[in-house]
Order: sequence, then C-alpha cells, then structure tokens
Amino acid sequence: MTRARALDFLIGGTFAVLLALSAAMKVNPSGGLTIAGASLGEMCTFHRIASINCPFCGMSRSLVSLFDGRIHDSLCFHPLGVCVAAVFALTAMAAVVGAVRRRMPVIETRTFSVAIYTLIAASLCLWALGGRQHCSAAPLIPKEVAE
Repeated sequence: MTRARALDFLIGGTFAVLLALSAAMKVNPSGGLTIAGASLGEMCTFHRIASINCPFCGMSRSLVSLFDGRIHDSLCFHPLGVCVAAVFALTAMAAVVGAVRRRMPVIETRTFSVAIYTLIAASLCLWALGGRQHCSAAPLIPKEVAE
C-alpha cells in the first residue's frame, strides 16, 4: 500500500467517524453537545483560550443539527456545515471506491485540494465578516422537547 493510499484511508476513515459521532450526538437547549446524555462541555480549545469564536466555532453543532434534521439550526450554527458534511461523506466514499478500482488516491486529486481549501477560505471569510451574527437567536430546542 502506498503512502498516499494509507493517507486516503486515514482521512476517509476519520471523516466517516466524525460523521458517525455527529449523528450520535444531540444539541441540548443551552447549545452544548451531549452524547448518550453526557455533556461534552466546551469543545473548542481556541474559544476556551482566547474567549473569541474561531472560524470553525459552531461546526460540530451544525453537523449534529443537520443529522437531527434541523436544517435551519445547522445553517445558523455554521453556514458551511452542510458543505463540510458533503465533503466528508464524499471523501470517505471516494477513498474506498478509489482503492477498490485502483485509481489515484483522493488526497492527490485536485478536486480534494480545491474542496478543502475552499471550505477553509470560506470559513475564514465568514469569520472575518461576522457572517453568523444574524442567526444568534436560532432555536436550540430539540424536536423531542418542542413536540
């Protein structure tokens, strides 16, 4: 197995695990994340140290809300959450398909690089422009509690 193929499996596997964890978590009414009823506390190290939101703050809650079917909340927590979920899923699938069909490793493709760098640049732009402030009053009540 080549180094690039091994990295493909590592990145694809990591993305798949992150998506699976996002599907297993819930956003509690205060905006924190829980898994199996246990609170995860403050997850962002940057926010804990600097007391300001980083470009990716809200991404975990965005993915969790997306898997819970709350698209509006997902977009409010981080507008790029849906795009990140798509890139993660496609990368994980492409790593497996590429290995089976013996194609070029995903990490060596221009498409992968463009997708990752575009998401990073878009997150930095949103952060610099304060693009998530209009959603500060997003409903945080899970569907089960609201019904």
